[in-house]
Amino acid sequence: FMCFMVPITASLVSPFQCVGHPNGQWTVRVYPSVVCWIGGADSMHYQLCVISALACTLPLGFLTVAAMAVRNLPKKMKEGDTGFLRTFAFLFFRFRLECHWFVLAFLVRNLAVAFIPVLPEVSAQTVLMMIVLLVSVVTTAYYSPWRLPVANHLDVFASMSVIALLHFAALFTTGVDPDLLAAVAMALLISIVAVFMALVPHAMWQRFAPRGKPFQFFLCHHKAGAGNMARLLKMHMQQDSAITRRVFVDSDDLRDLSELFGIVQGQVEKLVILCSREILSRVWCIGEMCTSYLNGVSMQLVILPDFGYPSDDFITEYQKYVPDVVMLAEHGIGVPIVQEFLKCFKMQPKVRMPSDPSRQSMVALVGQLLVKNLVGADEVELSATAPLPTIQTSTIAQDVIVADQGNMEALCTAHVIKMGLIRLLPEALHVLMKGERLPRKTKHMVLVCTNGIFQDHFIASTLVDAQVADVAVVPVVSEAAFRFPSPESIQELRKNGIKTVDDGGPEIDSDAMADIVVAIFTEIAVEVNPQDSEEIIAVRLQALSKILGAKEVKVLSSRVPTGRSPRVSQAASTEVMVDNKESEGGALGGGDTVAAVTGHTDFDDFDDFDDTIQPI
Repeated sequence: FMCFMVPITASLVSPFQCVGHPNGQWTVRVYPSVVCWIGGADSMHYQLCVISALACTLPLGFLTVAAMAVRNLPKKMKEGDTGFLRTFAFLFFRFRLECHWFVLAFLVRNLAVAFIPVLPEVSAQTVLMMIVLLVSVVTTAYYSPWRLPVANHLDVFASMSVIALLHFAALFTTGVDPDLLAAVAMALLISIVAVFMALVPHAMWQRFAPRGKPFQFFLCHHKAGAGNMARLLKMHMQQDSAITRRVFVDSDDLRDLSELFGIVQGQVEKLVILCSREILSRVWCIGEMCTSYLNGVSMQLVILPDFGYPSDDFITEYQKYVPDVVMLAEHGIGVPIVQEFLKCFKMQPKVRMPSDPSRQSMVALVGQLLVKNLVGADEVELSATAPLPTIQTSTIAQDVIVADQGNMEALCTAHVIKMGLIRLLPEALHVLMKGERLPRKTKHMVLVCTNGIFQDHFIASTLVDAQVADVAVVPVVSEAAFRFPSPESIQELRKNGIKTVDDGGPEIDSDAMADIVVAIFTEIAVEVNPQDSEEIIAVRLQALSKILGAKEVKVLSSRVPTGRSPRVSQAASTEVMVDNKESEGGALGGGDTVAAVTGHTDFDDFDDFDDTIQPI
């Protein structure tokens, strides 16, 4: 319908298109035998007009439905309403997500092109058609709403071509009312002068008025090394009332890569550098830092556990180690500028981040970043631990998140999921840390899947506990490069078992572990990549919340072959869920401590619960 909207609508309104004759009568353009506006309700023209008016409700109704879809799209995306998105995908798939509203401009333009020929005056038709097309050209050129750049160019070219044809066609028109033409010309002249008089003071105000920069913070990061950390930090910043302006993350705020350094130069108050292992070797990251350095933008380093300061050899031979640095020359950043910046890199204010991105450490980090007028000094060491509320065993979270403890990006994903689900689920989730065991009331375990996760002994042991305790495991893929277990990798796991075994940890049967891994991926995994845009993450988390909120769940033990003991040593497995087969009034009832149930005391993320009892 959208493809043929103009010809269909033009056909529907054709009874209203009348042409005059020397005898003073008017006839329908496409039906010359039908006289217009004569004969009353019994005339052929009157009946055609009634039918045409009723038929016009079709395109107008379509426009109304499209307007409602545009209005509801942001809300439906946050709710994760996939049915709505599939139903109206034909409206939005052509346009960029942030310009989804352009479908209305597109439809209104097409309807106007179909309705304008109804006007009796040729001059009025020409002027209105030009105005509609000029507005369309300006809007398309400014917003570039089409997903494909070539589509934006084609749209502008087509509209300008029609405008040129209208100019040439106007030379052949006759019978134009000179008074009407003069009135239109004067109205256009007055509009131009009025717009000019309004824009000049506005431009002067924009240039000289004191105001804060639009981005309070810019998170400079290497996607592979700290992309998930950047998302988690932005989520915590958005919750801090002291941060009143926007926080720049490229996946949310960058439309055009060519605008990147201009944003750093003129729109950012402080550049926060998330120093991961390879960040100084990434051309665009070092370009952001040098732009900030050259323009006096405040900087602060966040030192991540795997980061190492650049050596003298690395600085001296920078072009040898990073040959792509020559790409920055077109932006006015040469190798000498990069080397100059790297020599004073250590002098920037810095905070060292612990390996555990817990809520306490992230809140402390945001507090450090809000401190103004910092100068180069020793590193501020953040602590991942802080006094925590104690926990009543009966209020332990029923859903937990498990991630590779040796992968900081995986832990950041776990905390992003936890924060994103707070408003979607009645109970907060707990991020399980190394040394903890599954709480005895656990129903769901969200497993953050990253490469190498099944070779971690803590993960393997926790999965065995989940099987024993009849817990439902929900796999969540958090990185695009995740390799799903293949038959070859499963066979290797059966043969070699778990490579990393903690001292004193129970040995895990390799065949049983392989069966568990196979069973996990019989369920469709949910993709939650913190490096996606905020809108996409919201949709993914909504889908995950529906799985966790379902009344019927398929527990892991129901999908694993029976008859094989998951642990070679069963003693350790009895620590898990001891209270599963005992009543609340039993040996480990409500008055006992969490430590008695789990044998561990590191419950960092249980700070969301109010009822307390001091763990041992």
